[in-house]
Amino acid sequence: MELWLILFLAGLGLVGLEFVLPMMFWMPLGLAALATAPVSYFVDHWSVLGIWPVLSMVLFVVIKRSFSGTDQQKYKSGVEGLIGMEGVLVEAIDNQKGTGKVKINADVWNVRSCEVEVPVGKKVKVVAVSGNQVDVEESIDFQDYLEKDFDRRLNE
Repeated sequence: MELWLILFLAGLGLVGLEFVLPMMFWMPLGLAALATAPVSYFVDHWSVLGIWPVLSMVLFVVIKRSFSGTDQQKYKSGVEGLIGMEGVLVEAIDNQKGTGKVKINADVWNVRSCEVEVPVGKKVKVVAVSGNQVDVEESIDFQDYLEKDFDRRLNE
């Protein structure tokens, strides 16, 4: 049997095996075999034995990098995921008594403020988490910033 046909059939088999046993091991080998098959029709057998492993290694690296991108670093879960999130204050904060509640997504958390007073209904941003209590500061969006800056300049 011709070498190009062996590589073609082996490539199809390895790609098929990847669908049965998905672990991104068989796919680069199969794709390299499929890419090397037409080349083996025109070059000698010894060259093909060098091209296929090199191409397999290159495809391993390319596929690994494409599936382990930096997207995974963007998403944090659990307590780490709370830091930086914004919520709405649903109960007034009293740091002396340790009372106050903030709603973040669908969850209500005990809250402590880094600032003196934050009105109920105001957006707050989580800056730290300790146990079941979050430390927040008032979240200033661009519109609030413009209004405060305008008021400050009027009072000068």
